[in-house]
This record gives sequence, structure tokens and C-alpha cells, in this order.
Amino acid sequence: MKYLMSESEILSAASKIAEKRLKRLSSPVTSVDQAKLVTKQYLAHLVGHSPAEQFVALWVDTRHATIAVDILFNGTNNAANVYPREIVRRALDLNAAGVILAHNHPSGDINPSQADISITRTVQNALQVIYCKVLDHIVVAGNGATYSFAENNLI
Repeated sequence: MKYLMSESEILSAASKIAEKRLKRLSSPVTSVDQAKLVTKQYLAHLVGHSPAEQFVALWVDTRHATIAVDILFNGTNNAANVYPREIVRRALDLNAAGVILAHNHPSGDINPSQADISITRTVQNALQVIYCKVLDHIVVAGNGATYSFAENNLI
């Protein structure tokens, strides 16, 4: 007997598997390359195919081991409102030492907009006050392509 799953059920299941793998990492995320690899794989399943922008935070401890992953904000097909106050609140709740920010571009264009760059700086400044470091901000497209702010000297 065959069981057929819809595309959304398959993507949901893949996302759950990727999240379990991310949480089971035995070693902390210690480099931009490793962070990009982990987030690329995970985010491709989590938000890469979403028709609306979603803003994600991958929280890490002082060893850069993953504490939690949150979809903090949901938006429309070309924008999501991001509230730095809520990001700071979540960092404090988790006692996070760092964060890898990420969001998807449903359009498929991985290049950050001026608004993306601006909000990243605003979040960096807000988190700096509580000694929580923004390690990277990654833009992911539906095809799995990514853009790393850290690799492009924007962080």
C-alpha cells in the first residue's frame, strides 16, 4: 500500500528533519563557512520555498552551539517588518551570546536590499548593548542560493 504525501507535507517533514540535525550538532558553529553551510541546508527547508518573507534567528551560546531557531517575523511577498526590540527580548530570554540572522527572498534574488542592510545594522546596534553578537545575516532564495553578509563584509 502506497502513501502519498503532498508537496507541503514533504517540505514540512524535511524541515523537521533538518531542525533535528541542526540541534544535534556535536560541535559548535565556529566559522562563517560552517555557519553558512548549516543555515543554507536548514533554511532551504525552513523558509526557502515560502511565498512570503520570513525573518529567522538562529541563536547560539558562547561556544556558538545552537540554542534555538525562531521564525520571528512573517511578511508579504516582498517585505517583512522586523522589530529590533523583540529580537533583543528573545536574546535575553535565551541568554544568547550570538545570533545568525536570516530571511528569504521569495523573488529568488539573493542580493540584499538597502532595507536589509539598514535593519541588520539596527539589530546589530541593539544587540551590542546586551553583548549579543550578530555573527551573520544570510539571505536565502527558493533555489537554495544564499548571500552571506559576513562573507561580503557587511558585518
